[in-house]
Amino acid sequence: EARLAGDLLDDLIQARAASDPMLMQRAARLNIDLRQPYRILVLDIDQFAQAVRRHHWTDMDALSLKRRFLGIVTDIVRNDIKGALTGTRSDSVLVLLPAPENASLRQAEMQAQALQSALIGTLADLTVSVGIGRAAQEPGLLPRSYEDAMLALKTVSQFGGQARVVAFETLGVVPLLLQSQNQKELMAFMEQY
Repeated sequence: EARLAGDLLDDLIQARAASDPMLMQRAARLNIDLRQPYRILVLDIDQFAQAVRRHHWTDMDALSLKRRFLGIVTDIVRNDIKGALTGTRSDSVLVLLPAPENASLRQAEMQAQALQSALIGTLADLTVSVGIGRAAQEPGLLPRSYEDAMLALKTVSQFGGQARVVAFETLGVVPLLLQSQNQKELMAFMEQY
């Protein structure tokens, strides 16, 4: 089931939704109703590469920790968040989070904080940050939600933040600036003013 959920989530964030007529059926088998809005959460271990070097972990140690990270998040999501599923992408854990019309961004932030809190102490001395993408009213908009969440995490990282929950919608013009071609000049300007 975990592999099927991961494959589905990967297809959704890769914009394969429009080209896969069986996507709705695959989702339904996992109790996911893609006619409802969803948003993507991306959970990342803060400064993971530096932690691997600092702790002198082998590749197997790092892989074991990432598996534990995914396992903990998957267990919490399965037990506490109806209609959600998890998967991975690179070093990140992704959550497809239901975003019903009456659910506020604050509710998504609270669920992200609950996931973050549950991870405290389970991953050695590491912290986790969570990026929250915009709600997608249809499956074809989930790639944008994923990109939003990644950009929110990039923003946290650029400013040295750790153990943060950041929603794309709360960033204002910062993501636009970070996507600029001349990053060094923009950062120098922002630090000066």
